[in-house]
Amino acid sequence: MRREESTEQGQATNLIQETGAQVKNMAQGAAQGAVNVAHGAAQMAQSTAEAVKNTLGMNHPSNTNTGTASGGNITEGESKI
Repeated sequence: MRREESTEQGQATNLIQETGAQVKNMAQGAAQGAVNVAHGAAQMAQSTAEAVKNTLGMNHPSNTNTGTASGGNITEGESKI
């Protein structure tokens, strides 16, 4: 094998290794980006749920309704005026 051919083969090998490393880095970056998007979506969903609860009055500190029929409800004959 001539010296020139050996140099060309070495350069081709280096190019392939560098390309492989770049592809690996891009894939890792894409995977991290997907994780960041998923975390952002989860946080947005949580914020939306909190906003809906606040709109419906479910997060109000004075709301002590336990979800039972007697929890804070006015029964017959009572008045909360």
